[in-house]
Amino acid sequence: MVPTLPMELALAGPGVDRIELVRVALTDFFHNNVSNHGAKAVAMVVDRADGSINAVWEATAAAGHANPASTLDTWTDKRHRIVHRGEGVVINRNPARGCVALVKTIGAAVDAEITPPV
Repeated sequence: MVPTLPMELALAGPGVDRIELVRVALTDFFHNNVSNHGAKAVAMVVDRADGSINAVWEATAAAGHANPASTLDTWTDKRHRIVHRGEGVVINRNPARGCVALVKTIGAAVDAEITPPV
């Protein structure tokens, strides 16, 4: 994933917080190198963190979002058409608000699934 990370850890001097070093490297990697769009990308992130994507989809559905993975992929396709193809995609306000709510719910479900208990 981050090819230089083992070397960075091996060469980290005394007093370096290695957990923080890994956290910063992975955060940078995901923000700058990984496209986190669509259900497949969400599943890959959850899998990398040893979480259960089924638990994420179940929690999202339980919060009132029917077919969350499929709905997310539909919105991802609309985004792709706008951003990468320059298409004029008609998007109405209420469905767009539903998309925002869906993404928030998925984010909360992912956080709950992969964040270790304190």
